[in-house]
Amino acid sequence: MSLDVNVENVKDWQTKCKTVTDDFTPLVTAVAFLSRVIGLNEITKKNCKDFYARILMWERLATPFLQKLNNNGEVEGQPITLADVQSLIGLKTNASVTSWTKYLSKMQRYVASKVKEEQKKLANAA
Repeated sequence: MSLDVNVENVKDWQTKCKTVTDDFTPLVTAVAFLSRVIGLNEITKKNCKDFYARILMWERLATPFLQKLNNNGEVEGQPITLADVQSLIGLKTNASVTSWTKYLSKMQRYVASKVKEEQKKLANAA
């Protein structure tokens, strides 16, 4: 299923969400793809802190989705901030909505799978 993104309800979306080549900005692209991971399909004034909390949890457990070049020309993760999320209030995607409980369960399974991977690596190294 393709990811549909609508930014027309974001304040100043023409400058905040699009590049000069009319592509989405890296922030919009990252948040849109993360909407699928975190199980929320829009950013509102009411849910922006929850949206951010889910992104924060993902970034702490996995890696920042947004990437940038550092001063050495190396790619590094750039954590998404609450201010970033608040700046995109009005963004909508066609991601499936998941309850907080289901999201926590998904993150628990993710952590368990990573622990198992590490256990296998250690067993193979022995």
